[in-house]
Amino acid sequence: MPIIIEPINKQHNRKDFDCGVTELNQFLQQQARQKAAKQIAKTYVACQDSAPTTILGYYTLTGYSVITPPTHKDYKKYPHPLSAVKLARLAVDRSQQGQCLGEKLLVDAVYRTV
Repeated sequence: MPIIIEPINKQHNRKDFDCGVTELNQFLQQQARQKAAKQIAKTYVACQDSAPTTILGYYTLTGYSVITPPTHKDYKKYPHPLSAVKLARLAVDRSQQGQCLGEKLLVDAVYRTV
């Protein structure tokens, strides 16, 4: 089954997604699109090519800053925070768990950030 991974949009059916973790289900159903619209976080969903509105899994990326330790010799000449991308959430629907979809989502997240 060909999988497509794309940014979440209003056509995706969020209400039927169930990964078994209430907080991850609720984030997808209630906050993911709103945070994307406000450019706070970006959520990508995995769907089958033949059923492009059914969400099989998702991950969310956010911007992040790493404060460098001021006493570390390698960072003394660079006093600014380091920019980073944080993988804030990763979830796979119960129907797809154990089928390597989480690994595919993780690889996709890495490719999108480099």
